[in-house]
Amino acid sequence: MGTRILVAISFSMWSCVAFSGIEEGLDAYKRKDFAVAFKEFATLAESGTQKAQYELGWMYLDGNGVTRDVKKGFDWIQRAANGGLADAQAKLGYMYENGQGAEKNYQQAVVWYSKAANQGQAEAQRLLGYCYINGAGVNKDYQQGKNWFTKAADQGDSFAQFALGYLYEHGLGVTQDFTQASSWYRKSADQNVPLSQTALGMMYQNGTGVTQDNQQAIVWFGKAAEQDYVPAQDDLGTLYLKVKNFKLGEVWTRRAAEKGSANAQFNLGNLYINGTGVQRDYEKAVYWYSKAAEMNHRTAQYNLGLMYLYGNYGVEQSNSKAHDWLLKAAQQGDADSQAQIGRMYRLGNEAVKKDEKAAFQWSLKGAEGGNPMAQFDVGMCYATGTGVNRNIDDSMKWIKKSADQGYSEAVEMMNRAKQISTGRS
Repeated sequence: MGTRILVAISFSMWSCVAFSGIEEGLDAYKRKDFAVAFKEFATLAESGTQKAQYELGWMYLDGNGVTRDVKKGFDWIQRAANGGLADAQAKLGYMYENGQGAEKNYQQAVVWYSKAANQGQAEAQRLLGYCYINGAGVNKDYQQGKNWFTKAADQGDSFAQFALGYLYEHGLGVTQDFTQASSWYRKSADQNVPLSQTALGMMYQNGTGVTQDNQQAIVWFGKAAEQDYVPAQDDLGTLYLKVKNFKLGEVWTRRAAEKGSANAQFNLGNLYINGTGVQRDYEKAVYWYSKAAEMNHRTAQYNLGLMYLYGNYGVEQSNSKAHDWLLKAAQQGDADSQAQIGRMYRLGNEAVKKDEKAAFQWSLKGAEGGNPMAQFDVGMCYATGTGVNRNIDDSMKWIKKSADQGYSEAVEMMNRAKQISTGRS
């Protein structure tokens, strides 16, 4: 009996000492006295205190108070995880998922995330949800992903709340529900998550899940934009331009453009070419279009292509540069560019060898994408058997599609055909 009491007293005293040492280590770490923190954590870690092992692992990972050593960091966190510390299990899962201190292993990541998640660790629940959504280490399962996101979100995890909003917005693993999406986005946005603030702003702009309200959209885009979140700066600039506040539209568009947003760079090019909110400047328009085009913004590539094709807006005419930019856009599926490339191959020039089959194929792509010029060209190819076998029915089908969109040459041809069919010349 006495022995049991002594053991209990000894254990209680050790727990108090360990707790005191952990607190001293954490206090030292907060005031950036890493030498003291390391000493406190190392002593307790060697004695088996899991929290100290975990904190010591982080010090090795960050190189605070000790030479950075990812492998030692992994080893100490693994010890704490094996001892059942949920935070360490979550971190160990993350390290396996990202190949940090050990070979990347998604299955092991799921194992450790699951251990921590089942202890109620919110971050692990969210990360396990991502594993199920992405099929990383487990079979893809949106429902399981949603379940784990919900557990984390109910604990206030802001990124899990965003993830749930995204699932409801896009109907992944749940019935699409914009009201639920906006509700979860709002919970996350209220915690100052720029992703969620931007998503909520977009819902207000489009009137999905909430009453359409541009002013509320501006408020939420603004919250994210002020955090230097570039997509929000782009969206904010675009919305200001839409509501004709050109001054603020230019300010936010420029901020996003200077930070590498291709869409903002394209929009800034538009402002300079039209003289909207800025003094018209074709040189600057070309500069910003080029920036966007180099980032594969296909409409910027198309605009540059036309500028070089016709030699306008201050650029020197160049069939070679026109072809290069139009082809880049056409390869990304831009129907207008496909139509132009089709014509370039049909006519041929010093940059493009005439090729009737290539002309037909590119025109057909543009026609199927809805470009009326390409539809007319395809119709004429079928009518004359140029680059394709002659087929009058297909010819009339495509010319009619073009005419229905008001393309003048197609309209004129359809009118002529109608006159001939009624016996008038």
